[in-house]
Amino acid sequence: MIDAGANIEPTPEHLVGYAVMGSIYAKEVMGYANPRVGLVSIGAEAGKGNEFTKDTFKLLTASKVNFVATLKATRFSINQLKLSCAMALSAMSF
Repeated sequence: MIDAGANIEPTPEHLVGYAVMGSIYAKEVMGYANPRVGLVSIGAEAGKGNEFTKDTFKLLTASKVNFVATLKATRFSINQLKLSCAMALSAMSF
């Protein structure tokens, strides 16, 4: 888990921080050379989602993590990503 609900009002900046921490963990502890990070949303298109999701997408795109995609929650598999970020209570690391 990247965000297990410790913050009930996360900001897009918080999710980027979770992505950075998760990436570092995936590299250093799990041994992934360049873990892929994705944002779980209501659709795979970059423009989908609410303002929170859109703002998070922009920040992840500009961050140093290997951000690869916005993913529809019902349509991605463990093999697509090693790390995914989502709103509070929904973020998971694979």
